[in-house]
Amino acid sequence: MISFFGLKGEANREKLANTFNTPTSWGDYCAEVSLTNCTSEDNVAKRSPSDESEAASYFGKDLYTGYFRQLEKNNCTIHPETCNGHFVNGLCTWTTYGESQMHWNDIALQSDGPLEPNSGYTWFHMLEIWDAANATQSDVMMWWWSPDVYKEAFAGTPAEFQRVTFPSPSNECIRYRHTNLDEPHRCSIDPEIRIGEGIGSCDYQPFSVVKLLSKGLQTMVESEEDELLRSPSFQLLKAIQIPTSTMNALFADWKEIDDGEYGPREAVCRLVYDNLDSLERHIPYGFPRTVIETENFGETRTVALITCSIALVCVMTTAVLTMKWRTSMILKLAHVDILLWVISGATLVVIGAFATAIKISNATCILSKWFTVLGYVIELIPIIIKVGTINKLVREAQRLRPMDINPKHLDSILICTILLATVYLTLCTILDPMKMMQVPIINPANDFEVIIGVKCSSSSHIFNLTDYMIQGLILVIATVLTFQSRDVFAEFNEGQGLTLMVYSHFVFLVLRIIVNRLAATDTISSSTFQNVSSILQSLDIIFAISFYFGQKFMTIRSGLRTVGTPNQSSRTLRNGRATCGGPELNNIERIEEGDPSFESLQRQKKAAKLIGSLYLPVDSYGDISISAVSELSR
Repeated sequence: MISFFGLKGEANREKLANTFNTPTSWGDYCAEVSLTNCTSEDNVAKRSPSDESEAASYFGKDLYTGYFRQLEKNNCTIHPETCNGHFVNGLCTWTTYGESQMHWNDIALQSDGPLEPNSGYTWFHMLEIWDAANATQSDVMMWWWSPDVYKEAFAGTPAEFQRVTFPSPSNECIRYRHTNLDEPHRCSIDPEIRIGEGIGSCDYQPFSVVKLLSKGLQTMVESEEDELLRSPSFQLLKAIQIPTSTMNALFADWKEIDDGEYGPREAVCRLVYDNLDSLERHIPYGFPRTVIETENFGETRTVALITCSIALVCVMTTAVLTMKWRTSMILKLAHVDILLWVISGATLVVIGAFATAIKISNATCILSKWFTVLGYVIELIPIIIKVGTINKLVREAQRLRPMDINPKHLDSILICTILLATVYLTLCTILDPMKMMQVPIINPANDFEVIIGVKCSSSSHIFNLTDYMIQGLILVIATVLTFQSRDVFAEFNEGQGLTLMVYSHFVFLVLRIIVNRLAATDTISSSTFQNVSSILQSLDIIFAISFYFGQKFMTIRSGLRTVGTPNQSSRTLRNGRATCGGPELNNIERIEEGDPSFESLQRQKKAAKLIGSLYLPVDSYGDISISAVSELSR
């Protein structure tokens, strides 16, 4: 009976009718079979059904064992030409071709369930019928599917499912029978429409087990932006092929465990354990990986901290010396307030480098960006404003034209520049803030290790590129102005120190860009890149401060120029214009008021006092230097 050859034809009609009886519901048993209508207990029903659900059931554990009987229409003695056995069919909406297969293969089996139009049964009632058949040791012919956990529950028992084969499926047979898309035909009240054409009565087409992979799993795996940190689980599951026999074994274990919600998980764990060698062949190369998270520690960080500390000490020392020698003519001509702006900007740059060297976090990344950009702006813009003003003053003087300089106008230029930089940084922080980012790379010495470093970065590289462009633009302007100041009086010309300062800034800017590109191509680790960037910023400030302030401090220290308040005895105006402390002025008191030279000497004395109050530098002969003349003319 496991082949349609042993089922088909008139010769097997009576055999099928006597073998496969009709299942009887609990309510029908009590109403039609039980002699007492289930008012008293018998070997089939312990009691009558308590509600409609129990009345419609075909099995009730410890209450109703089920009952199979031969109806009158199935009696071949009474109806020798139309009798048939019972076949448990599913719903017409399911993928079942049982009615068509029985009809066109001339098998005397027919479903007699309560559901119209194909007299099928619900899934729950089909389970009850099989349990009843097992309890009463009755034979059942039923439509079912594989693999399935319920089917595997009876594997190896007398109630084990035995598959019945039908004619081999062909492309033509499959094309002509009704599919799920033909539901109006399969569920038609007309039996001729439901059974379709005879060519479509072949067996079910075998197909590979379909894997259903959760979309949520794929989304969760792909949510990790960096591919090196993605789990290989989705890729592994796509590669694994599970044969039907393995699925059957899995379902059998599941039913055996019967541990509620944890049963399926335990069954899968057993399957993996028993087939670990086979499953490992599907693991993508490079897995399982060891993820090593590296903090921002190491030799480069120590060097960064030391360099930042040296830079900070250098800036602070420069600030102290500037305040100490602020009355010297060299610093006066360089404008002490501008020097303090330069020192303030350099301090901000060093603090920005210090922040990421100490610890890389979202806060320190934002702090470093703000201090670095503002620091370079505050350091260089005041120098640019001063040099540009002096250059313009010299050009106007060469053309013998007067020039009015408004200090408030120069201050407003500096303040507006700082405000623009602040607005730019605010937009960066709002639209694409700098934050700590993990950067994984494969360990060059071990393909199964992923080293995770951290660095400060933003989602887009546009703002990072803009930072470099801003500093580069400022340096280009400073370079042009420095070149134009080559003809300025030596006392006002800062060409050598300023040139070296701008050149060092250019060199370190290029080095920072190179290091940034090396980090983008994973040539150096992210943590090393961050520390090297801090080192370069600190060295940049050390060299810039040394070049710009070093020459001034060395000149003051070596005494190449006499600075401070000169002795009255050595202060003179040559060519007979005025002297201060000489005999000419000391003898003014002896000249009579009526003397014609009295008024001239009085004017010379007032001029000498005015010159003395300016503290102008003089040379070894007592002559006022060119810077003093320029100061006096201003």
